Amino acid sequence: MKKIPLLLFLSLFLNYSCQNGEISELRKTIDKLEKQNLKLIDSINQNEKEMILTSRLFGIPMSRDYKINEKGIIQFGFLRTGEIMKYNVYEKIRGTNEKKLLFTDLNKTDFKYEFTPKSKNDNEIYLITEFNFNGGKIEIPSLMQVSVID
Repeated sequence: MKKIPLLLFLSLFLNYSCQNGEISELRKTIDKLEKQNLKLIDSINQNEKEMILTSRLFGIPMSRDYKINEKGIIQFGFLRTGEIMKYNVYEKIRGTNEKKLLFTDLNKTDFKYEFTPKSKNDNEIYLITEFNFNGGKIEIPSLMQVSVID
């Protein structure tokens, strides 16, 4: 009779010990997976940063010539298609270090920019796209000239 409680106790103890070992192994596996996940996130972030840094913004005039004081359109785009990380577009103000915000939170690889030249010398378009990346900013500039006529 005395053996039954002892067997019951040993059985419960062994069962608890096995479960404790399994829990310990699961915790180790979770820790390992969390570390691998952080490495993957860092790798993805680095990939996105490289994509931004190697991007080029280009403009395609929709007309051969642009007339003074008449609005024209220039199609701008990145050298890829589809959607990308959100970005803002600024126009650099000629002769200054200032820039004017034109578009916010774009995520398509192309956009239309309306251009109204004020004189024949108003033939440069200087846009800057700005990406917010990991608490910092990455800027991609684009400078192009168009033909302006009377």
